[in-house]
Amino acid sequence: MCGEQRIILGTPAPEDGLFVLRTRLPMKRFCGGDLRFCIDGTDQLFVPVKPDEPFLYLKKLESAGCALRNGQCGVVIKRKPDA
Repeated sequence: MCGEQRIILGTPAPEDGLFVLRTRLPMKRFCGGDLRFCIDGTDQLFVPVKPDEPFLYLKKLESAGCALRNGQCGVVIKRKPDA
């Protein structure tokens, strides 16, 4: 993720007992926002909610629900099929 822009890097492939992904992308492809990396195999995005940090997904709360993952409270946002 670069800001709100989702960039799919590819699918990791098995290599020597690990899953490996090697991807090269030009910097001009990125929006200049904060970069975040996540592994996602679903059509949902889990966003942790932290009292001391701004929540960047206010516009998406209509399609969201509360969740607890690994002891962390957060919001699960359903992605659109073309997101």
